[in-house]
Amino acid sequence: MNKKTKTMNFKTLLLILIGFLLLSCKKEPSSKKDKQNKILVLNIGDIENFNNVKDLKLDSIYLNLLNRETVTDSVRKNIFNSWSNFHDKLDDLIKKENFEWETDSLDVKVFHKVYFTKDGEIEYYLYNIKSEFVSLEKKAEFDELIKKFIPNVKFEIKRKEKYSQCGTNVYKY
Repeated sequence: MNKKTKTMNFKTLLLILIGFLLLSCKKEPSSKKDKQNKILVLNIGDIENFNNVKDLKLDSIYLNLLNRETVTDSVRKNIFNSWSNFHDKLDDLIKKENFEWETDSLDVKVFHKVYFTKDGEIEYYLYNIKSEFVSLEKKAEFDELIKKFIPNVKFEIKRKEKYSQCGTNVYKY
């Protein structure tokens, strides 16, 4: 299978998955496992994943939570606290699962971009591990941790529209 066919197959699969997610949005998940299966988690460090997500134009659908034109300083502080709490919960899971990056680097930077419903539930969780020293196995293990994390967490902010939030988290060891 050549690279072009492989890319087309992946795009087709991703579009089918997105279509399925959109069609199934009307039905409430009956369990955390169902909810987890409806959330798209992607490592956008993979160029194919990045390009396919870019084609979805999520940033035109989800408002930037920290839009300087519409967010006051007090609201911004509340958002930063909520984002910090969100990542504290992820850090707690990482520790609970005894996850180790197993790299010589003293820290590992991970960019997170999360797309939320109006009520703070996760719909898309995109991330990029910015260290070339992290193995593919550890990247896959981190992906599984994210998938385990998302059904059990809700962002503390509610809005009138769907919104997104992003930032880089540094894991120090």
